[in-house]
Amino acid sequence: MTTTEETNKVIARRWTEELWGAGDLGVADDIVAPDYVRHDAGDPFPVRGPAEVKRLVGMLRGMLPDLTLHIEDMVAAGDRVVSRYTGIATDTRGYMGRPATGKRVRTAAIQIFRFAGGRIAESWAVRDDLGTLVQLGHVPAPGAPPPSPSPSSDAIDAGVRIGHVNLRVADLPRSIAFYRDVLGFQVTGDASPAGIPIATLSASDYHHHIALNTFRSAGGTPPPAGHTGLHHVAILYPGRRALAAAVRRIAAHDYPIDAGEDHGATISIYLRDPDGNGLELYYDQPRAQWRDADGAPVMRSDAFDPRALVAELDAVVAADAGAAAA
Repeated sequence: MTTTEETNKVIARRWTEELWGAGDLGVADDIVAPDYVRHDAGDPFPVRGPAEVKRLVGMLRGMLPDLTLHIEDMVAAGDRVVSRYTGIATDTRGYMGRPATGKRVRTAAIQIFRFAGGRIAESWAVRDDLGTLVQLGHVPAPGAPPPSPSPSSDAIDAGVRIGHVNLRVADLPRSIAFYRDVLGFQVTGDASPAGIPIATLSASDYHHHIALNTFRSAGGTPPPAGHTGLHHVAILYPGRRALAAAVRRIAAHDYPIDAGEDHGATISIYLRDPDGNGLELYYDQPRAQWRDADGAPVMRSDAFDPRALVAELDAVVAADAGAAAA
């Protein structure tokens, strides 16, 4: 083995044990090339350069703070090093957005490094992510009996709901302030103090209905017209009075509302968040109003002034107060 190959093994070991295993982010500046590229089919966030490596390490260790990595084998040949290692951690904060289980898990992985100029220029990682999810109980083990079929196995389960929306934003504190102060959502998690630019908010005791992140959008601008993407996020309110209260809250913050529309099945108001993401705030009409006399879905867009909802709410509150006083 050449001296260069031995040096590459030392650097690869620092990547695994010091950077990822101990969370020493400064190591990335020493061993990662400025034009580094990470190839990982299981990673939804492509990584390039030392700064993004540090961001990814911080995100992983934010989920698994007691993570340790143990190298089992390491082989060097030319400008490549292959490392086989095991990650061990306790799921105390929830893995990849799932509820925390408190379980201790072991994940086997293999990584290939390419070196250039004494630094890591590329890497390819393969992990047993399925095994991790099986250990946490999030998916059944391979070979386990399939779940009992639903009464209509060719259709989606009737209990399925849209759980949450995750929005790319330009300024995380600004967006948190909008969803918290203008719309009234409660902040259930904010990882930005730990260097992970993501926050979660909820309208109840649910873990989150809305997530906000700047992983790939910090300082960005809204997409131009004529491009595909998010049309709007629809937020369902329990009834007319709740929607009216939301309109009053928005008006109290002098935040603009674009329109109000009666769709027959729903009563909706429309606005945009600070990043230009469309929002529909609405409540459902009684089911009897969802279809016309012939059974066809009612689909219309009759405009109305959202301020009428507030005036109606004020009248109802005044009447209730008068009745109570009498």
